[in-house]
This record gives sequence, C-alpha cells and structure tokens, in this order.
Amino acid sequence: MLRLGASLMLLATAASAQPVGHTYEGYWIWDPTQSTLPSNLGEGPPIVGDVMQIAHDDGSRFAARFDEYFANNTEAAMIVDVPEDGTEHVVNDGRNPPTMASVSILPDGGLHIMFRSGSEANDSGCKLWDNGNKLTCAGTHVSNGTTAPFICFYRRDPHVIRVAP
Repeated sequence: MLRLGASLMLLATAASAQPVGHTYEGYWIWDPTQSTLPSNLGEGPPIVGDVMQIAHDDGSRFAARFDEYFANNTEAAMIVDVPEDGTEHVVNDGRNPPTMASVSILPDGGLHIMFRSGSEANDSGCKLWDNGNKLTCAGTHVSNGTTAPFICFYRRDPHVIRVAP
C-alpha cells in the first residue's frame, strides 16, 4: 500500500504568505502524462490512476482519502485523518508495520506531508498554481535503502464544488 505513498508523497507546499486553512481541500485527479513516479517503487502493476480527495485541511487537522488504480484492474485506498502538528501519527490502514503520517504547515503557508511504513518512506511538498486549479507535488521515495525523486501533477476536478470554510 505504500505504493499509495507515490500519491501521498505528492502533497505538501502551498504558495502563500500566511498559513491559510482549507487551501488544498477538493478532489484532485492525477495527470500521468506530466508526472514522473519514483524509479524505486518495486514490483507490482503500474499505477494508471490516482485521485486525492482532501476533505479537511484547516491548519489543525488534515483528513483525506487517497485512491490508486493499477494496470491489472486492482486498486488501493488509504484514509488519513491526523493532526497537522508535524509529529508522526499512526494511520489505521491495517498494515504491519503500520503506516505513520506526519503533516504540518510550513512557515510560508505550505503543507508538508511524510508517510513511513517499514523500509519505505515518502517525503513531499506541493504547490498550487493556475488560480488553485492545479497542484504540483515533488519529493523523494525511499525503498529498501534507495532514494528516488518524483514529481506529480494534479488538476482540481471542476465538477466537484468546493465548500467554503
């Protein structure tokens, strides 16, 4: 499921002068034509789709659902609901060892997210652009001692109405 981290690691640095809550809330669809996944994802079917539904992001709590779709018609989902305090918290995803998540607001108002499970970890930062309709996320994926960079591009689904805070 930490291949799901490929999408999770995509989340992290908003471009604003002050921390602003609810910035990332919405339904984000991955653009595989512009994205480069880490080369060390390991074995398994290729990721062909990725959706992030960020339900809550107010500076004190982060809640989201991450769905990945694979070439063999399988999928994986992870639900995250943790404080935005920069410390690691257990994500109840049924993994052993459990996935740990750390979410915090950066001094520039951005969002930083880290996921870790066993010998895999994702550390990422994201930036909104195009009037908040696009999201670029970049970071590193560590797997069994090797580190690889990634960059992923998302677009906000225009058919999902964003609810004001």
